[in-house]
Parts: sequence; structure tokens; C-alpha cells
Amino acid sequence: MREIWSRIRDFVILAVLILISLTVMINRNDAVLRLLRVASLEFTSRIEQQFAWVGRYVGALAENDALRRENVALSGELAVLRQAGMENQRLRDLLSIRDSTGYDVVAARIIDKDVTRQKNTLSLDVGRRDGIEPGMAVMDEAGILGKILFVSERFSIVQSYFNTDFRVPAQLLPYDAFGIVRWEGRGRFSHELLLEYIVKTVPVRKGQRVVTSSSVSFPQGIPVGYVDTVLTQPGRDELRIYLEPASPVGPARFAFVVRQLPDNELTALQEDQTTNN
Repeated sequence: MREIWSRIRDFVILAVLILISLTVMINRNDAVLRLLRVASLEFTSRIEQQFAWVGRYVGALAENDALRRENVALSGELAVLRQAGMENQRLRDLLSIRDSTGYDVVAARIIDKDVTRQKNTLSLDVGRRDGIEPGMAVMDEAGILGKILFVSERFSIVQSYFNTDFRVPAQLLPYDAFGIVRWEGRGRFSHELLLEYIVKTVPVRKGQRVVTSSSVSFPQGIPVGYVDTVLTQPGRDELRIYLEPASPVGPARFAFVVRQLPDNELTALQEDQTTNN
């Protein structure tokens, strides 16, 4: 027992002295102790000030994260509203086309697109019950999109102008220059249409408008495209004129079907003429 006491005696005495000192400092309130308290508080406040930025930084990070989430949500809502505005404007344009022309038309929604091959097609949510028949023209507020290929009771398939079988008679404005518009398929000008049978004497310039001419399927004057590239052909009097389509197929979501049936006899005659040329 004496051995144990001899080993811990110094630590016990130190602990007792520290306890007595703390008791005296707490209970006494003289000027020296008050000064010490003030100094210690000042010292600890400076330390707290040095590390206060940590809390502010953490708080700023949390606030920035919340603002970022709110910004993403507002951006999404803005995109939806912008898309809705564009769609409403397109619908108004479509309605103005219907009201300003004498065409007998049916409004349709484009519900599907197959635009990855040579026979590119669109699908509409109108069919035989709406008076739709094969051969009828399909357009929107900007210009032609194609013509009806197949029809069921409630749906129809459109042969778009980006289809190697598509043909439409057209006029190069402002001249009495007439030709045929078709699509060559995949290649250098895969995103454009080709206007053929325009002679070299016609002064063709970039940006000139091309519209439908008298056609068994399409009413006259519907925009087809705008001149983009003009190429001469060695040994031939005709130009190769490439057009930027007036109505891009990609973003199109609504259309009009012109309920005007082509004359089958005239259609066959024109197709034979095109094949022979």
C-alpha cells in the first residue's frame, strides 16, 4: 500500500492543487481575476472569428446547392413553356392557313416518323373515317411535307419528300420556269431536294423560292423550298438545282391533309413521262 501511495502521491497532490486553484478563481472576483477572464474571453473570441468562415462557407455551399436545384427546376419549366408557346404559334399558323385558303383540309398530328432510310415516311392520326385517301397532299404552315401513301380507318402513312419515290411538279419564282422536285437519297445533298429540268438560260440565284405548280395532288403555290446550290452539267442544257426544304420534316409535329384526290389517269401518264425521261 505504501508503494502504491508513493507512486501516485505526486499526481494526487497536483490534482488537489489544481482543484483548489480553480475553486479560488471561480469564487474570487477581484480585479486580477476579472482581467484574466476578459483576456481569456478576448482570446477565445479571436479564435472563433478565425474559424467563423468555415460555418459561413458550409452555409454558402448549402445555399448554392439549393439555388442550383431551383434554377434547374425553373429552367425545365421555362423550356416547357417555351415549347408550349412554339406549339401554340404553330397551331395558330396552321389555322390561319386553313382559314386563308380555299383548300378542303383536315388537321392531323404526326404521331411517328421513320426517317432513317431511303423510303422515309410519317404517320398521322387521321384515316379513312376522316375522309383521307391515298394520293392526297400533306403540308403544314411552312410548305409541303409529302403525300398520303396508305390509309387505315384511323391512321395514315405519308410518303415524305425525303423519299426516293416522291415527285412533285414545281415552279421557280419569279420566272415561268417549271421542273420536277425529287430527293436523290443518301449522299452529298441528302438533306436537300433536287429541282430538275430548269434550263441554263434561267438566271437562278441562291434564296429563290420554289412552289408547287399545277399538280394532280398538290394545290398550286404551296412552298417547296429555297434555292441553295446550283450546278451546271457538262454537255447538258439543264441545271441541277438543290433546294433547302421550306418545311423541315424533323421538327414537324402537326400537318394538314388536303382532301383533293388526284386523277388516276393523269397520275399514271405523268409517272410514265417521268420514267421515260
